[in-house]
Amino acid sequence: MNEALKRKAQKVVDNRGDMPLAHLDAIMELGDKLEAVAKAVQSIPETVIPEHKSVTFPDIQRVEITNLPNEKDDSEVTSLLKEILVEAKKKEQYDIEIDTALKEQLKGDDGKDGVDGKDGVDGKDVSIDEVISKLSTLSGEERLDASHIKNLPEASKPNGGGWRNLHQLHDVKIDTPTNAQVLKYNATLDVWENGAGGTDSFGITVDGAGTAITTGSKGYKQIPFDCTVTGWVVTSKETGSIVFDIKRSTYAGFPTTSTIAGTEKPTLSAAQKNEDLALSTWTTSLSAGDIVEFVVDSASTVTRATVTILVSKI
Repeated sequence: MNEALKRKAQKVVDNRGDMPLAHLDAIMELGDKLEAVAKAVQSIPETVIPEHKSVTFPDIQRVEITNLPNEKDDSEVTSLLKEILVEAKKKEQYDIEIDTALKEQLKGDDGKDGVDGKDGVDGKDVSIDEVISKLSTLSGEERLDASHIKNLPEASKPNGGGWRNLHQLHDVKIDTPTNAQVLKYNATLDVWENGAGGTDSFGITVDGAGTAITTGSKGYKQIPFDCTVTGWVVTSKETGSIVFDIKRSTYAGFPTTSTIAGTEKPTLSAAQKNEDLALSTWTTSLSAGDIVEFVVDSASTVTRATVTILVSKI
């Protein structure tokens, strides 16, 4: 007697008439089917999952296995098991962890180096004028200031828009600056140069102490700076006439003096004031250290008069 019949006979004996044979037979038939399912599952080759890998089967398949309906026959069970095997082989559907060592083994060989790029084109020489021309076209935020240029002397602190020392400007020439000098434009060199500048004046007042002024030398003035005579002004206490001559000498040549006034001597003619600001016959150049003499050539009625020589510092 085979094992199946033995088990069936044992079931009948164990039943002892408690359950109708038809029901008992149906239960035993269902048990046989479940036993067949168990054997089929056991016959599936063992799947070895490496360490650090986890395979999660879809929940739907787990439900089918644990809740097989009673009415499924052997062919349906076998078909279901085959579907499970197919799903198990689809590794990409599961969350699989691979350790670091395994990842290194799975890496491919390094690729070859790419081809070197071509050399760039050599630059060309640029003149200073081209650089200046290019910089002059910049505007707004593109304009350069001293902060963009290396190794410049420390500039003065900016006052709003920012500025630099005069000697850093390309059109300014500073040579041994001294106190009170100014910048003057040199049209020949097309630059601004330092030097004495501005206007100034010197002169003398002649007082006859209530009587008409007499002729002759009335005093001297030494010139402290280089300058150019630009004009003269004569004023008096009362209306009258007077003529001044202006003479010059170097310091070494003093006391010998000679006129520099040409035909345009400072003069009052029946007047109280007069001026000449457009001299054409004067020797207008005076040097620092020169001595100027004031001489009255003639006078009538005038008891007190002042002659002023206007100059432009060089």
